Amino acid sequence: RSSSRTVDRKTAEYLDLLGRTLRQANSLMFIDPNLNPAQRNYQEFYKLLVPLKLRNPAPKIELHRSFCDGDGRARTFPTQSEWVDKFLPLDAELRRARLSAEVFFWQDFHDRYLITDIIGIMVGAGFDVTRAQKDMTTWARLESKIMKTCSVPTILHLVRLTLNTNSLLEPKNRLMRLSGICRAANKNIT
Repeated sequence: RSSSRTVDRKTAEYLDLLGRTLRQANSLMFIDPNLNPAQRNYQEFYKLLVPLKLRNPAPKIELHRSFCDGDGRARTFPTQSEWVDKFLPLDAELRRARLSAEVFFWQDFHDRYLITDIIGIMVGAGFDVTRAQKDMTTWARLESKIMKTCSVPTILHLVRLTLNTNSLLEPKNRLMRLSGICRAANKNIT
């Protein structure tokens, strides 16, 4: 059995490949430096999370992305409130599915993964989708010894937002609540 698979960058293909993992994992970390539910190519990302609504109890969901947006000269550093606005579409979908997730913002990094308590997958082009025909990428299963040493990127600043299904019940809260800001230098978080 091969440890990698070529995948068309379409939500249906992602769901087909991840079906068993979504049914069984108790903890899921989607790591993609460009994950932005307000962008067209990530607007279907919520569909990867919706199958988790059938789980009781629901698994722990974490989303990890870079604090900056864009590359090179087009790189920007959105404020916390701008990030909250960018994640509002995903928060709405999670509320409908009665799910919650934490979003972590890290110093710039490149690699993309899905790390769960049962499997780790290197996700070549990330979790975005395209409308192009046969826009292929490669996903590869991580060996367990590699997965155990896999760490979230070295950070300078970590900002964590909580996408919380209860936030609408408290009118004084925004749809996403800033849970905390931690600062660290040259440390790996595992």
